[in-house]
Amino acid sequence: MKQLDDEPQRMVLDEHTHYAEFARRHAELWDTLTRLRTMARRPPEAQTEAAVLAAHVDAARQRLASHFAFEERGEYLFYATAARPSLKPVADLLRSQHGEILHELADVCAGLRSGLALSEASTTILRVLERLIDHELDERQLLQRSQVAGLGGGKGRGRSAAA
Repeated sequence: MKQLDDEPQRMVLDEHTHYAEFARRHAELWDTLTRLRTMARRPPEAQTEAAVLAAHVDAARQRLASHFAFEERGEYLFYATAARPSLKPVADLLRSQHGEILHELADVCAGLRSGLALSEASTTILRVLERLIDHELDERQLLQRSQVAGLGGGKGRGRSAAA
């Protein structure tokens, strides 16, 4: 694990990262996303201040950016498509979703800081989190399909028609 020069506390996961550290960081990511989902689901009278919600959105976005960068640097999608080239269009789509998801979170964060209604922000946050769950499921399905490529099958039933 390398330390970024411009951010001394932030660590970058890479191919040299011990699995236990990767697993810990992944758990932290999902804890952050779970807290964000809990905040977004609060009824209007129990909503937090926009600045607090924006800070949580930004923290989630930063953790996701690190997670996505690790996935892209590790090129696990490359290995999946090397095993099964027909999956390349799906891998390309999944890779492009990383930037889209981060952009959506940055937009809601900026919106919260400039007066976006908490109810609208919460709706958007929940939609993005659902999209992220679908994205993660599609990535796992892609990896599973690439792993069974040599077994003579691979036309399994999954949740994504694109995969």
